[in-house]
Amino acid sequence: MALGAAAPRSKSYAYSSLYNAIFDHLEIEFAFARMCQQCNLSNIVVKQAPTGASVKGKNEYKVTVTNNCACVQQDLMLNCKGFDTTLDPAPIIFHKIDGETCVVNNGDPISNTTPITFNYAWDFTFDLSPKSSTVKC
Repeated sequence: MALGAAAPRSKSYAYSSLYNAIFDHLEIEFAFARMCQQCNLSNIVVKQAPTGASVKGKNEYKVTVTNNCACVQQDLMLNCKGFDTTLDPAPIIFHKIDGETCVVNNGDPISNTTPITFNYAWDFTFDLSPKSSTVKC
């Protein structure tokens, strides 16, 4: 063998590299699965803040719904008992499905990179707390 030339690699080295690559891939998959199992409704955060504007004599509020989970959550329902507004949010973003439940983002997936926002106007804020969702990894 010439000076400075790399020694040929054995078959066992090749198999070892292949096994390591497969193991690394599986380790990543399992880590992602564990992360997904840790996602739940508590990863949904709903914040409300006054905008300072008023609509038809009612205070306007901006609602931001954030998913703090690495996996998307869909079919997100919020408790919204008594919800009313003089400023209707776009129905695809937020709408009531019964007297106590509202759907966010038309039930479509919400990632952790894109919060959902909408505004409403009323005399006070409503309790818009997470009620249910489906985690998808």
